Amino acid sequence: KHVIRIGSSKSSIGEFLKNFDKNKYLKRKTGCGAKEKTSSREDRAIERISLRNRFKTAEDIKVELFEDVSTEVSARSVRRRLQGVGLNAAPLLTSKIRQNRLPWAQEHQNWTQLDWRNLIYKFKIFNGKPLFTSVCPYFSGCLCALPSCKIVSINFFVQLDFIALLLITNFILVLFSFFKVKNYLSKIGVSTLDRPDNSPDLNPIEKLWFIMKAQVAQKRPKNLAELDGVLEKAWYNGIGAEAIKNLINSMPGRIKAVIKSKGGLTKY
Repeated sequence: KHVIRIGSSKSSIGEFLKNFDKNKYLKRKTGCGAKEKTSSREDRAIERISLRNRFKTAEDIKVELFEDVSTEVSARSVRRRLQGVGLNAAPLLTSKIRQNRLPWAQEHQNWTQLDWRNLIYKFKIFNGKPLFTSVCPYFSGCLCALPSCKIVSINFFVQLDFIALLLITNFILVLFSFFKVKNYLSKIGVSTLDRPDNSPDLNPIEKLWFIMKAQVAQKRPKNLAELDGVLEKAWYNGIGAEAIKNLINSMPGRIKAVIKSKGGLTKY
């Protein structure tokens, strides 16, 4: 019956059912999958091409690699090889973005660590990949010098008024960029501090999201409930108060780095 309906062979369906575990999730076999398209020599060539010109994109490196060693790989493979040796991509900064970053940094160059501790840093929505469903989970959180900040799992079908109330009751004040919520914050006298676009180096919470994404990748949650648990554990137990303090205290250094690079990229 299954063979006729699906059009697959009996052995294929039998293998599928055998790998289907009791929780109705397919488990990937250890060691299966395609072999790497590049050798260690070609990996070194990719790294060398990137270091010669750090402005080259993965597409540029892919073309040059083919010209040098006649090996054809995808741009995605190039990015994975570069990430493997610690060479990560940085956001493209146009002249307009640089012009916005520099005045913003100059305006806040006299802020002390104490000034930066008085802020609740703007959250970033964590958009997970669909897990056996068409739903992408969204999470919000914040970074501040107080131990009151929380991470919240949000269903975007709820009313924005409720979200605004949720943010206020959880001490997550300067967060949502939604028009309705920003109006609500303005109405109750909560000021916001916008930062320039394409400037993750000016938001220390980005480092926390990087740590949390790495922990999610290690746990490999199978559904939204497991993802909730992994993120909450990482947020409350995996990130210490000292790490948060150091991130906030790094803001004066971040500002100086932006000014030194004249609005360009920084080590942060």
